[in-house]
Amino acid sequence: MPNIGQLNEAIEKLPDADSWTEKTYTHNIQVDGKERSLQFNLIHVRKGGKRINRWVYEGKVLIRNRDR
Repeated sequence: MPNIGQLNEAIEKLPDADSWTEKTYTHNIQVDGKERSLQFNLIHVRKGGKRINRWVYEGKVLIRNRDR
């Protein structure tokens, strides 16, 4: 699990969930001199009767547009 700084760095680099055409996005980070991959999955959620796209990390951290 990345630390909060690494996760925030990756979140800032996420592409727009509404225009991304693939189901995943991978961001590489450096941990102890080694390259590690963080994979985000694109999910669909309902908000106010609409279906919108959001990124999620390991099914635990939901990233909203304002978080980026």
